[in-house]
Amino acid sequence: MALSYVDIVRGEIGVGGELSAAYRLTQPADGDETRQQIYTARIKAGSYLWRPWFGQWSGDLGLSEVLTETATETTNTVITGNGSIDLFHRSRFPLTLFASAQDSSVDTTTTTATDSDFRFERYGVIQNYQPVSGDSKYITQIERNKLDASGGGAGETTDLFRFNTTQRFEKHYFASTLSLRETNRTESGEEISTVSLNANHGYNPTANFSLNTTLNYNYQDQRSDQTPDRTTEESRAISTLFWRDTDRPLSATATADITNRKNDLDGSQDAQDNTIYRLTGGVRYEFSEALQGNVDAGYTSNSDSSNTTTFQTLSLNYTPSSIALGNIYYDWSTGALIRNETGDEDGDKQTLGALFSHGLNQTRPLLSLIHI
Repeated sequence: MALSYVDIVRGEIGVGGELSAAYRLTQPADGDETRQQIYTARIKAGSYLWRPWFGQWSGDLGLSEVLTETATETTNTVITGNGSIDLFHRSRFPLTLFASAQDSSVDTTTTTATDSDFRFERYGVIQNYQPVSGDSKYITQIERNKLDASGGGAGETTDLFRFNTTQRFEKHYFASTLSLRETNRTESGEEISTVSLNANHGYNPTANFSLNTTLNYNYQDQRSDQTPDRTTEESRAISTLFWRDTDRPLSATATADITNRKNDLDGSQDAQDNTIYRLTGGVRYEFSEALQGNVDAGYTSNSDSSNTTTFQTLSLNYTPSSIALGNIYYDWSTGALIRNETGDEDGDKQTLGALFSHGLNQTRPLLSLIHI
């Protein structure tokens, strides 16, 4: 029993393609000349499955060949293919199936050179879901990437699982991504497992206040027959606050950042476990449209070196309006800075600085600069 193409795909089928050929000759002052013949061909098609609301499909196939002639003759051939099917693409739960492949080969006429062939494959599925009520969205992705190589190359297979969610409710925003990745390398026997988790929460009740918090976690386990096993782990939490006074030209920012890194090499005494704490804050006051003052301070602590550093900064900046000199404008600004730093390896530092800058600019219509 055989099914014809028309029995599976109904409706109009869009088909397109392209053909091209090129010849290049390079003659350097020193060295051999190079001649290249380049040929490419591509065809693509797409339509819908059964009914337009049910699904859509698309695909393309390409061929490229480059013949290079110098002292030797090399032929590089690449064949690519891509295809995807989108089911229920107009619904709240669209499903996408995709696949792609690429074959690449390099052949030379010399006996000393090594011919190489590569084949890359990628295929997977993406599922989206959006509830009827609320402002939420969920995305799940599963895919495999496979590389096969000959002529001295190494093969590699990577499996990926990713889950992403975004939610909004009242004054809150939440987004998170969970990623699991498994990589196997055939030549070295290496296996790499990676886990990544990222989460973000935003709270913005008014235009004058916002609080944003981000959590990141990354874990990697490397196993190999040729080298010692290694595990690395990093956790980070960072929170940023912004506030602006509704009655006065006063605003403030504050940031707390904690990072922990762990590195463990099997059979070694070089295991590391380091935590870094960072706290920064600042206040800005606008005395006028031209004059602003800033006060900033920061604190950093490193558990690995037991070192603590701090800084305090006071600055003033004055930037008046432009001065018109006919159709030319003169701008200038000035500022002063006082800074204190403690805990540095070279000792405590105190800095006193001043800045002055100025310039001329002219604005002209674009058409007046173009002469035909």
